[in-house]
Amino acid sequence: AYVTLDDTQALQAYTDAYDQAVETFTPAVEAVGEDCIAYRTQKIQQEQSQELNEAERAYNDGLAAYQQQIAEAQRQLEDGEAEYKAGAAALEQAQRDYETGIVQGQRELDEAEEQLLAGQQAYDTGQARYNDGVAQARTLQQGLSQMQMQVQGLQAIPEELRTQEQQALLEQLLAQQTQLQAQYDAAVAELEQAHAELEASAQQLEMAGQQLKTGKTELEQKKTEGQRELAAARQRLAESRTQLDQAQAQLEQTQAEKSQELDQVRQQIEDGRKQLEDLSLGDWYIV
Repeated sequence: AYVTLDDTQALQAYTDAYDQAVETFTPAVEAVGEDCIAYRTQKIQQEQSQELNEAERAYNDGLAAYQQQIAEAQRQLEDGEAEYKAGAAALEQAQRDYETGIVQGQRELDEAEEQLLAGQQAYDTGQARYNDGVAQARTLQQGLSQMQMQVQGLQAIPEELRTQEQQALLEQLLAQQTQLQAQYDAAVAELEQAHAELEASAQQLEMAGQQLKTGKTELEQKKTEGQRELAAARQRLAESRTQLDQAQAQLEQTQAEKSQELDQVRQQIEDGRKQLEDLSLGDWYIV
């Protein structure tokens, strides 16, 4: 800074008269100058200190907001990771349940098919026995018809004209006819019961066959639906993993950028305070 004296304006610079005039006023000017420098320095320090304090408050507010933002983002990521792990566990359980259900369903179908096969074999055996019974009943019926013809032939002979041999034969035939008729009636009754049982067995086999067919269809549908649901769950889980990875990467990028920004602001504040401590208004001169 320069101080210009009125008494030196008419003098030649750097002459004895000029130097004497400057020396005369130097003590007074220096005293005033020191006061001015002190006042000016204090004022500048106050103004810059206030600006630095405001900057530091803004920095602290920004830092707090940033930390809160990062904490919230980190909490959301942790919640997302927890949900992802729960979803992965649920998917594994669903896969196990699906496989268990399919194995159990196939086992039940296999057992039902074995039972149907056994029932069909039993039906075929019963049908063969029934056919044998029909053949036997027809044989008995034929025997009864032949015996009836013999009886009728003997009965056509008047009783007084029959010989003892004919009468004895007639009586024997009648007794055999009665016995044979009883066997035939019993055979017919057994055949009727066997036929009813075969009819009921056929209906049961038809129902069992239909149930087996329905069970196979339902199992195939269960396989298809289960595979579709599992595939959709795997897709949702993969999308969730991608979103979490992207969010993590975005958070890390934000942390890096914001930390750099805050560090720069912090450094600027520290540089400002150092400059304030080293503040100097420079030299001043009297002319």
